[in-house]
Order: sequence, then structure tokens, then C-alpha cells
Amino acid sequence: FPVTIETPVTVGSYDLATHVYQTVNTITGARFASDMIIHNGSYYVAADSKIIKFDLNTHMPLAEANCIGVRNLAVHNNMIIATRGEYLVNLDSHLQIFNADDLSLILSYNTTDGPQYPTQNLIVHNGIAYIAINNAYDFGNEVGRIGQLDLNTLAYGNEIDLGEDGKNPDNMVLFGNDIITVNNLDWTGSSISRISTLELS
Repeated sequence: FPVTIETPVTVGSYDLATHVYQTVNTITGARFASDMIIHNGSYYVAADSKIIKFDLNTHMPLAEANCIGVRNLAVHNNMIIATRGEYLVNLDSHLQIFNADDLSLILSYNTTDGPQYPTQNLIVHNGIAYIAINNAYDFGNEVGRIGQLDLNTLAYGNEIDLGEDGKNPDNMVLFGNDIITVNNLDWTGSSISRISTLELS
């Protein structure tokens, strides 16, 4: 469906000493940005249909990768892990890994070898990426699962089902060895789940 972008996506910086905010980058052609992470003197922006790497000091673009429906990013051992989901678009992969240097694609998990449904937030802890699987863009058919990606072997493993009261996990926070998820359910309410990573390992 056609979308008119009236205000482009921007990246800004805020000086804690002077309390001055300034725009340092404008990303054209993106409807929104959903995440940004910093790694080794660069920052990576998840911008709608692409991942862009910028120099942290000059803000010059260094690399770019196409990634339709990119939602959240995490980094581990010079790998960028990206979750994916898009409204009215059936993706053949909901989880991809890119090289942090040039954003070349390392691995794309299909819906048999990886998450079957669209994914959202993720947390890296003790060599495992824990991935929120929510199918959030298929209204009425939301799911609630946490997937596990072994970042040493790159093998996608078991999923934990959060049950009827844990559907549509959106945000995740690491608290010690526990993962706290915020679940949007069917968008008419919300819930919180707590999962021990020690019991998942």
C-alpha cells in the first residue's frame, strides 16, 4: 500500500552536559526506525527495510543491508542479529545474521530452521540470543514464544511457549539470569512474563 513519508527518519544526539539535542543524520525512504545499537565505534540503525551502519564520530554511512521488516538488532562476536516482521507481508525468514564490518549476510533462517512467525525484541546472554516471537502483524493470530539461537554454533534451538496469557511479547529486559517480557496479548491488554535462562540452558 502506498505510504507518503512527510517527516523523514532522523538520528539525533543529546549532550548531557549542555542539554543540547541535535540531528546528526537523516534517513530518507524509511517510514520509521525501530532500533539502534552501538558497536566498535559505529552505530547500526534498523530503518524499516534496511540496516545502516554509521561512523559514531563522523556520522558518515559505512555500510547498508536490505532487510525488509527489520525490527530489532543485537550484536555478538562481530555479528549483527536482526529480527523481522512486517504487516501484510509474508517473509521467508524472520531471523537473519549479518557481518558487523560490511553488513554482508551471514545466515538467513527459513521458517523451518528458524522462527516460524515474525519476531520482535531479542536479548543476548551467555552466548544465546533469546528472541521474542509474536506474529504481531497477523491480528487475532498472535503467538507468545521465546526462541533460542546458539551464537557459538549458529543453531536455532528450542522455543518456550509463554501460554495464552503471554501472547505477543514485544519488549524484553534482562534481570540477572532472568528475562522479563512485556506481552501485548491481542492489543486490548498486556501481561508480564518472567523466564529463567538457567532453566532454559
